[in-house]
Amino acid sequence: MSDNTQLNQGNYGDVIRTVDKSGKKTQVVVLDVGGSGAESLASLSSPLPTLGMGINYLQTGYVAPFVDPLHNCVVVLDEEHSKIHQGKLFTLAKRVNIANVGGVATFLGIVPAAVYPHFRNITVSSDGGPFDVDFYEGTTVSANGAAIAAYNNNRNATTVPGLLVYDTPTITADGILLEPILIPGTKQSGSLGSDSSNEWILKENTKYLIRITNNTTGAGTSRFTINMFWYE
Repeated sequence: MSDNTQLNQGNYGDVIRTVDKSGKKTQVVVLDVGGSGAESLASLSSPLPTLGMGINYLQTGYVAPFVDPLHNCVVVLDEEHSKIHQGKLFTLAKRVNIANVGGVATFLGIVPAAVYPHFRNITVSSDGGPFDVDFYEGTTVSANGAAIAAYNNNRNATTVPGLLVYDTPTITADGILLEPILIPGTKQSGSLGSDSSNEWILKENTKYLIRITNNTTGAGTSRFTINMFWYE
């Protein structure tokens, strides 16, 4: 027997692709990626073309996936890494001096309409300690305070964040305490604190408050650095 089979023999029937295997025919089913043009059958030497659905770092269109040449596999980025490439992840950092024995520093976040920041992390470090970091939602203010610049982690991108952050707002009501964080430490050893334990997807048209309370003993002040990062 030979390969291929004519249907309705004697009546000019169509020929279908088959393979003769020891007298038994197996129908060949294969993807033709040639479209309306010439036949182009998918095979190991001519695999299916693929198009990555990720957006390139300048957000100018789609890019093909990167294949690791050593392991011959597609490289996959995690969510945050991908957001950096898309120019949608932002970092804010601020250094402040806070009076010991109960001094506070406050930061206001304002989320406008149709913006949904994924608030990933708060890290606070100090040469004093202990201190508290409290995170509130639904804060009421009579003045926003001074704006603090947040920077795009992709330095090639021009996208600016929708979430706006301010220093030293005038607070009239704290709102709902979402998360209290206690950071242990002493003036001698200093302290490092992180991090909001969960990712928060912030609510649109809502104000948020972060308050640092310095519980270091003794007169004077302690230096603090606060770092936040989020993606939108």
